[in-house]
Amino acid sequence: MNITQIFSGHVPFHNINKDMGVILAIAAGQQLSRPGGLEDSVWELIVFCYQMEPEKRPTASQVLETLRSIRPELGVNQNTPPSDWDDGFITHLRSLAEYPDLTGDNVWE
Repeated sequence: MNITQIFSGHVPFHNINKDMGVILAIAAGQQLSRPGGLEDSVWELIVFCYQMEPEKRPTASQVLETLRSIRPELGVNQNTPPSDWDDGFITHLRSLAEYPDLTGDNVWE
């Protein structure tokens, strides 16, 4: 699962049926579609993660630090330890993105 799936419930470029079509779209400069309901800071992080040149993408540490810095903006308790993010922080981020719950049985349909 990647960051786009977490917020949208879909793989990136889900509207393109074939892998080659996705490759051609990316090569042509097509950008990801922004899922509805995202805070600007979350969308900026997603765009940062999808830079075409790998050296311009954030490291895992940078992503974690960004998530920590935007927790208050997203209404997440600043004292929530990272070990609790799966149950609290990520669930809250998902609810902000207004997409179907990925814990259901029909996730992969």
